[in-house]
Amino acid sequence: MRTHKDYSAVIRTYNSLPLLLKVLDALKMQTIPPSDYVIVDSSKDYSQKEAIKKLGLQVVDYPDEEFNFSKAINIGVDYVKTELVLIISSHVLLNDRSLIEKGLALESFSIENYLGFCLTPAINESENWEPAMVTKYNFSLDLAASNSCTMLKTLHIQQRPFLEEVFSAEDQEWAAYYLREKEAYFYRVKAYEAKYLNVNMNDQKIINEQIALAYYTHREMLGYRNIIMRLFRAVVARVRGRTGRARLHFTIAKELFVARSNKPVKKSKYF
Repeated sequence: MRTHKDYSAVIRTYNSLPLLLKVLDALKMQTIPPSDYVIVDSSKDYSQKEAIKKLGLQVVDYPDEEFNFSKAINIGVDYVKTELVLIISSHVLLNDRSLIEKGLALESFSIENYLGFCLTPAINESENWEPAMVTKYNFSLDLAASNSCTMLKTLHIQQRPFLEEVFSAEDQEWAAYYLREKEAYFYRVKAYEAKYLNVNMNDQKIINEQIALAYYTHREMLGYRNIIMRLFRAVVARVRGRTGRARLHFTIAKELFVARSNKPVKKSKYF
C-alpha cells in the first residue's frame, strides 16, 4: 500500500519549555520525521518566546487577543505546504520511534474520504498499538477523535477549518462534520508510548469539554436523562464526602440544562 510520508508538524505551545524541546527531539527521532515544523506560540513569557525563536524553526506568534484552540490550529495550517499535517500539542511526547510510520501504514491517504489517524495515549502498557476504524456509525465519546496528536490531510482543514466558536473539543466537532456529512472515516489508535503530559489539567477543562461536546457534537447529551444522571452522580459524590467531585457534576448538569436553550459561550483556554 502506498502512503504519503511528506508531512509538516504544527505544534501549539504556551510556556511549554523545556518539554517542547523533548517533543521536538522525539519527532526528529521518528523513523519518518516531519519535513517541516510550524510552531504556533501563544507564550506570554518573553524569555520563552525568544528561546523558541532561536530553535531555527518556523514560529508564528498567536495574535494579541483571547486564545482559541481552533484558531491556533487554523493559523498553523495556513503555513503548511505539505499534503499532510501532524497536529500535535507541545505536551505530547512520542516515546516510540515507529509510531508515525505505523500510523502512515494504516491506510492510503489517496483515498478521498479517509481523514487520517490520531494517537491516543493509553494507560495500560498492554495497549501499545490498538487501531480502530471510526465511522459515523461508531463515533462516540469512547471512540473519538483527538488533535493532541493527529495526522490529517492539509486540504481537509483548508476546505473546512476548525470552527473558532467551538471553545473546546474542537477536534470532535471537526471530525463529526466529515464523518456525518462526507461519509469519511479515520483511525483512533491507542498507543501506550504516546505520553500526554499536560500539567494544566483541571475541572474547568472537563466542564468545557462536556458542554462543547453536548452542544456541538453529541446533542443527545443535552437530554434530561443525561442531566439527571449528572445530578445523581453529584449526590452520590456528596454522600461519599467528595465535595469537589460533587461540585463538578452539579456544575456540568446546570450548564447542560442552560445549553438546552442558550448557546454556550466560554473562553477556550481553561487555565
